[in-house]
Amino acid sequence: MPPWLAIIIGVAAGLTAIGTVWRLLIKPTAELIVLQQRALPLLRDLTQVFATVPKPFDVLADIISEFRTNGGTTLRDVVNRLDAAAAVNAAAAEVLKIEVEATRQLAVRDREEMARMLIFMDRLTVKVDAASRTGDRIEAAAVVVAADLKDSHDRADAIEGHPGEAADAASRSTV
Repeated sequence: MPPWLAIIIGVAAGLTAIGTVWRLLIKPTAELIVLQQRALPLLRDLTQVFATVPKPFDVLADIISEFRTNGGTTLRDVVNRLDAAAAVNAAAAEVLKIEVEATRQLAVRDREEMARMLIFMDRLTVKVDAASRTGDRIEAAAVVVAADLKDSHDRADAIEGHPGEAADAASRSTV
């Protein structure tokens, strides 16, 4: 091998070694020094803040302990209770919504029933008045009421096995 080639290889190896040392050792050390210079004021402030506290990490331990359950006094327990209360409130709201709808439907049905009863009472009044004109007031009224009751029972008996439908049929007057 000629001496000039050995010099070039030696220089190349030296430059490669210097580049590797720069990249792996000097540059990271310089970056670490810059970061340390930035963090130094923060560390000084923390040292001053915690100078009066005998054990600075006790504060961190207290903060960490607030995020673990202990049976009722930590922040985590409060959040868990609030979450459970929200679920109970949501279920109660759903029940209330159903109850309001059922009440509304019952009110509609009650109004319909009241209208049917008013019509029935008007018709019964007309029948009693007509019967009273003939002179047999009490007997005529009793016959009319008995006939209406028999018709109601017949309509209810026609619908077997469904008590609600039977009651509805009995309440409707054909008079």
